[in-house]
Amino acid sequence: MADMDKTARFKAQVKAWLKMNGIDYLWLAEQCGVSENTVRNWMAKAPIPPRKQQLIMKLINQMPADTIAAPGAVEVSPDVTLSVKMAAETYAQLVQAAQQGGKSVADLINESISALAARGNANGKPVARSRKIVLPVNNKKP
Repeated sequence: MADMDKTARFKAQVKAWLKMNGIDYLWLAEQCGVSENTVRNWMAKAPIPPRKQQLIMKLINQMPADTIAAPGAVEVSPDVTLSVKMAAETYAQLVQAAQQGGKSVADLINESISALAARGNANGKPVARSRKIVLPVNNKKP
């Protein structure tokens, strides 16, 4: 009985954290390496495997509510890292674009993501945090 109460409290904590941060089950599923349906089942009735519970707690602790930016602005706490795989040629283009604008690559990417988030999607709604965002890069060769 005590384990059920602990599990229910953990699930309630996760749901509240997701809601407070505007994060959906798809994002959590991607972080855990499972399907969205699996996360939905966890939150509804199925037990969350202990290793996944540990991962979720790590996510909660690494991304507290006060690091989430207001819509239209992207702010990242110093302990959050964004990893992007790209071809060396694409990275060189980013470096060149940043230098031309007198900015760092990080600042250029941050401004680009902020602009995309502020622009929203075709329905005029802000871009969801859980979706991948493709940065516009000029692929034309000089």
